[in-house]
Amino acid sequence: MDVAKFIERAEQALRKRQPDQAIALYRQVLVASPGNAAARTGLLASYRRKAELRGGPNMLDKAAAKSCYAAALTMRSSRRHGAAAKSCDTGLERNPNDHALAELLGESLEAQGLKEEALAVWLSMLEVDDRNVAALKAAGRLHYELRQIQEALACLDRAHQIDRHDPEVERMRKNLAAEGTLAATRYETATSSRDVIKDKDAMRRAETGQRLHREAGQLAGDIEELQSKLAAGAGQPGGGETRRQLVKALLEAGRHDEAIAVLDEAVAAAPDDEALADARGDALLARNEAGIRAAHGAADEPAEKRLRDERTALEVEEFGRRVRLRPTDATARLRLARALYKAGETDKAIESFQAIVTDPRAKLDAQQGLGACFFRKGLHPLAARQFEAALASSGGLPGERAKEICYHLGLVSERMNDRAGALARYLQIYEVDINYRDVARKIEDLKPRETP
Repeated sequence: MDVAKFIERAEQALRKRQPDQAIALYRQVLVASPGNAAARTGLLASYRRKAELRGGPNMLDKAAAKSCYAAALTMRSSRRHGAAAKSCDTGLERNPNDHALAELLGESLEAQGLKEEALAVWLSMLEVDDRNVAALKAAGRLHYELRQIQEALACLDRAHQIDRHDPEVERMRKNLAAEGTLAATRYETATSSRDVIKDKDAMRRAETGQRLHREAGQLAGDIEELQSKLAAGAGQPGGGETRRQLVKALLEAGRHDEAIAVLDEAVAAAPDDEALADARGDALLARNEAGIRAAHGAADEPAEKRLRDERTALEVEEFGRRVRLRPTDATARLRLARALYKAGETDKAIESFQAIVTDPRAKLDAQQGLGACFFRKGLHPLAARQFEAALASSGGLPGERAKEICYHLGLVSERMNDRAGALARYLQIYEVDINYRDVARKIEDLKPRETP
């Protein structure tokens, strides 16, 4: 079985809005090639696309998904991990928004030793919610086990930014850092600890340089090979996977203009291909992000500000395009709403946040976004109502997200001249995190003064 051709056919079916056909093809790949990460990613995307085309999961779909979850739990308890994964798949086809099912699927695949496929599940969850700490931790651990160290660090650092007090994240980050330190020394040949200490920095620099040189050379070779393969197959079916790999390699090498040129040519040949247009938009954003990092590293503040303004405009244009094509795409609409808010188009941002506030995938972000919009417009009672709803959706303190929302409720109370209400909010945060932002100072400023 030519797995690449089956995946290419599945991608084409998905672009033609035929998710059932794509699902059947991806499942055939996973039967023939268990653990295939690309097929798993495509299958989960097909579930979401199918749900979007029929207007989202209905009550029956959600009930069926819950039944599948219960069955999968029973199967897992009896160590029937393959059957549990199949039950999760059935449930996710009915309701791809069921996070508990997706988590159980990832765990069941990993229990079978299908680490790359399990990783694809967690990464797919992060595409929907990039603040999912559980998914970031699981992805970080699997990246580490697959020896993808930089990817593991990126996931764990992101999880740490979201919740700086998660002990599991701290332990994993320290272990990973410690292993990286050991790998950069000469323990195999050193005759004393003094030799190790003396050579540690030099060895780290040398090994890092050698690794980067090898990786750059290998990447350049891969790009040249893919370019030749794509040119040789020009006009022939089945070139989509080669193009995708080439664009990915070019972006990884920092050759953004070349990647965009490849996509421009493809879009010109197939202007109705949504996947190609999305890939081009992602490449434009990646080029902008690389420019921002370079400007920041060079301490060029004017250039960095200009590039950040350009990014906001790019996001408004790109995610606006995606929403026009796929009105039920909650992820695209959320990113559009955030970009509109950054651009100062508050009323349009409110409209976009309101369109997804009932979607479970975006509910918390939309509630918090609406609170910020109303706060900006001076509609403080409305802002307080949305932040209260967001606090309830976040699961409450001591979570990092809940502290952020509670802090904004304190700011709203201050703007409404409700000193007691603001003090109460800041005290809630102080009780679980004495060092959060400037709550200690705010409490001192707001608490009643004792009369002598």
